[in-house]
Amino acid sequence: MVRLLIRCTADVDVVDTSRKTALQWGCEGGHTAVVQLLLANKGDIAAVGEDGRAALHVGSEFGHTAVVELLLANKADVAAVDEHGQTALHWGCGSGRTAVVELLLANTADIAAADKNGETALHLGCAGGHSAVVQLLLAIRLTLLLLTRRAKRHFMGDV
Repeated sequence: MVRLLIRCTADVDVVDTSRKTALQWGCEGGHTAVVQLLLANKGDIAAVGEDGRAALHVGSEFGHTAVVELLLANKADVAAVDEHGQTALHWGCGSGRTAVVELLLANTADIAAADKNGETALHLGCAGGHSAVVQLLLAIRLTLLLLTRRAKRHFMGDV
């Protein structure tokens, strides 16, 4: 059906009353084939709804790893923020989507990014009681701390 509508020159970036595009709806539902079709037909990967969330935010919140992977492969901005200053990583952590969080971090998501309230992805993971996400973030922070200390010793002598 989507293919037929596109063939009949349907506007792939038309928005609903909350300014959500078909791409964002496809991401919410985890419909990888639909998302791929919309992207192939120039769907705007950076379009945002009235809440400032782009497709990557939506896919991350709902934990659709294949969709998130597809969006990242099509150059979705992993650092984009919504109206609250939250990134896709915030949404993935707040929803307890460990596999998505791992994927975002592997694609340079900023683990220290804070939203307009000063909350990081770790705060949201904790608030949601998502222990697997919290464990992952703490392990990464520890690794970064150890690497930073090792680099300081190497370049500045013992610190």
